[in-house]
Amino acid sequence: MIEKRGNTLIVGAHEWAWSIRTSGFPVYAVLEIGGKHEAAQIGTTRKQMTRYELPRGTVAVFREYVSNRGYRGYHVYIFQNNEIKQYILHELDDFSIPQTESQENKKILEFIRNWILNYKI
Repeated sequence: MIEKRGNTLIVGAHEWAWSIRTSGFPVYAVLEIGGKHEAAQIGTTRKQMTRYELPRGTVAVFREYVSNRGYRGYHVYIFQNNEIKQYILHELDDFSIPQTESQENKKILEFIRNWILNYKI
């Protein structure tokens, strides 16, 4: 269960972390400020049910995951019309942007991809 309630994101037990190894990966909010996007870390993944406080202007959340083989993936959750749209950017695919029906979602995904390539490598 992943649910947004106001400025709180609630993630169910074992939804984002299944073991000690998968706990502790960073979780980021994507903020839209003055028409530009910024990323801010809001916590880490946990096995227990977790609440993340979302800063003002949050349009999406993404979390990092590293596989047993060391490949990174970023799971993206975009908030759109009382729905949460989910996407994944994989290192094995050069973090290519998945298809989306929304130009705004594509802009958010492009921001995250550029952020990953410029700040995380």
